[in-house]
Amino acid sequence: MCVTAPGRVVSVDGDWAVVDLDGVTRRASLALEPFVEPGAWVLVAAGLVLEVLDDDEVRELRQLIARANTISEGVRS
Repeated sequence: MCVTAPGRVVSVDGDWAVVDLDGVTRRASLALEPFVEPGAWVLVAAGLVLEVLDDDEVRELRQLIARANTISEGVRS
């Protein structure tokens, strides 16, 4: 399963960024978004920075993820 999540860029080194995803740091390729700076919020999936996000988009995404987690907790298979 591929998880898409917002994270904050910690550092940039060439074509790669180190992104903090809720306390877990991961390297992510900047192939699709090459002009990212440290401190920026980004959407990461499958090891790629897909898009730069603003604060409102991050807040909305986190609310949606929290709501989805609440729904999935009530579903048993």
